[in-house]
Amino acid sequence: GEVVGTTMKEQAEQTLANLKAVLDAAGLSISDIAKTTVFVTNLDDFDAFNAVYAAFMGSHRPARVLVEMDAVCYKD
Repeated sequence: GEVVGTTMKEQAEQTLANLKAVLDAAGLSISDIAKTTVFVTNLDDFDAFNAVYAAFMGSHRPARVLVEMDAVCYKD
């Protein structure tokens, strides 16, 4: 329940390690990931995140969305 690390690199590494633990517990692997959605607080961190993400995924390239904000609106 605590944020680990102070840099995008450290936080991305921990987040992806957590994802791998969940996959392992479910009997799945990274190659079973079909899509990821990543929310960042600053799009300037994209390059730092992308380096960690690419190393984590290896040659596997699931669909990916990386956004700073998302909004869905409806008016009746």
